[in-house]
Amino acid sequence: MKKILITVCLVILFAAAAKDRFNVFFEPSEINVVPGETYTVKLKIEIPPNGYIYANPKGPGTGKASEITAEQHDFITAGEPVYMAGIKYTPVGEREFVYIYKDVAVIDIPLHINENASAGLAKFSFSLDLLFCDDNSCEPVKRRLTLPVQISGTAKDAPVQTVFEPHFIGASTIGGFLQAILLGFAAGVILNFMPCVLPVVSIKVMAFARRSGKRRELVKQGLFFAGGILATFIVLAALASFTGYSWGGLFQNEYFLKTMTVIVFVLALSMLGMFSINVPGFAVQPVREYSVNADAFFKGFLATLLATPCSGPLLGGTLAWAMTGSPLIIFAVFTSVGFGMAFPYILLCAFPALVSKIPKPGAWMGALELVMGFFLIFTVVYLLSVFPDSGVFPMVTFLAFIAAACCIYGRYGTRERAKKQRIFSLLLACLILAAGYFISFGFDEKAVEISAKQNSFSMAKLDLNRQRGVISVVAFTADWCPNCKFVESFALGSQKVKEALKQSGAELIIADITKPFPEAENLLQSLGSRSIPFLAIMPPGDDYSSPFCLRDIYSADDVVSALRAASAASGIPGF
Repeated sequence: MKKILITVCLVILFAAAAKDRFNVFFEPSEINVVPGETYTVKLKIEIPPNGYIYANPKGPGTGKASEITAEQHDFITAGEPVYMAGIKYTPVGEREFVYIYKDVAVIDIPLHINENASAGLAKFSFSLDLLFCDDNSCEPVKRRLTLPVQISGTAKDAPVQTVFEPHFIGASTIGGFLQAILLGFAAGVILNFMPCVLPVVSIKVMAFARRSGKRRELVKQGLFFAGGILATFIVLAALASFTGYSWGGLFQNEYFLKTMTVIVFVLALSMLGMFSINVPGFAVQPVREYSVNADAFFKGFLATLLATPCSGPLLGGTLAWAMTGSPLIIFAVFTSVGFGMAFPYILLCAFPALVSKIPKPGAWMGALELVMGFFLIFTVVYLLSVFPDSGVFPMVTFLAFIAAACCIYGRYGTRERAKKQRIFSLLLACLILAAGYFISFGFDEKAVEISAKQNSFSMAKLDLNRQRGVISVVAFTADWCPNCKFVESFALGSQKVKEALKQSGAELIIADITKPFPEAENLLQSLGSRSIPFLAIMPPGDDYSSPFCLRDIYSADDVVSALRAASAASGIPGF
């Protein structure tokens, strides 16, 4: 009994010692607010030397993620905390890595002041829960923190929202409805050649080649494929008109992302010859024809959805212009983009002789199918890169179960097998899929957490830079946007841009909308855009409301030119 008491006392003493060594504070230490507005405060944790705390998310290894929890208040609502990115670390004796914070950790906490808040001093409390570790031991640390919030005035006294008048560098201006329709059509044609779409389009062109001598079937295939494209664009137009959908926004939804990954993976397995979906032997010709036409329509639907993370040339400005109009204009412009994307296939239907330019069916098509299958596998790899770190492993695990189910169905579910074998193989494949989903996701439906790559964006940071004379370079990006990755690597990541940022004293700020991020998305919309990539270079002082903007794919020279323009507007010398 005495040993137990001594142990308990030592644990309490160690925890108290760890607590005393921590310096935890808000920045600013007190905020002055008005009702109806949203503010961001920073919680800073100074970590004792020779130790670390776990990041949030913490990664797959053993440990406890640091957490800040807001207590309920009548007038103040805390948003989701934004944790800084952790450092990858594998503790001694452990096999799996974790993410940790050393020296200092910063957590951004958005606070919304309700419109009916009463004037006066309010105290908003938080609970901090973390685990402090060194090479020998770990100690729990818990703190209760209070932030003084001075509420003054009423909602109508809130500062007027800035109305931005952006200058677009190297971008064409939409002069009216007819120009938007024409540019939308051209943008749709270009979408067929974007890397997201090319594998599916190539598969469909191969299908056209197989039917090169059958005019009636060829025309039907082309029209159903084009119909799938147009129908999907009409649905996207409805979402844009009535729900505020932004181009590529579907990829913010984890269930949509999972579904797309599974569809592309199954299609890749089919192209690689692991299995094929056979029409039952008792099916008559109309059923088979319906199946073929439905397949063409589905591939048009799939090609369009895969195009949505890509903002090709002309597309960003055209859609941004459309979003400012009525639902009728939005539908018209989206339909013109869809018609542009479908136009090559409508052309094949109108002039079937064009298909004769494609080599005749033969052994080469089997080789091309394998190549397209691997292209689709690369598409799956790209889609997996969109998942947050904690969501990749469950998704890969589920894909392995899908491969096993498709393999069993492909081997024992063919028409050549006995009916009992076909039924049994189908039931077994379904059982494997159900078990695989439960094993992969069922234990933790919230496995897909926020990405280890954190947002550095906040309106409070922009306002602070505005006041202290610093240019803000806001890069809107997302993990599901391949063009964003391209400009980050070849434009923002270039030595030329790094030097320009240094010379101008500008701060690069990342607005990551991989997951819904209303504060960043509202600014993007205020700047006249609903698609990414998008770069806004915001001068300080009085010119803050006239930023210099780049949309779609931009170059390092474009960024430098925009930085120079912002520096000149701000009166920053020597650049």
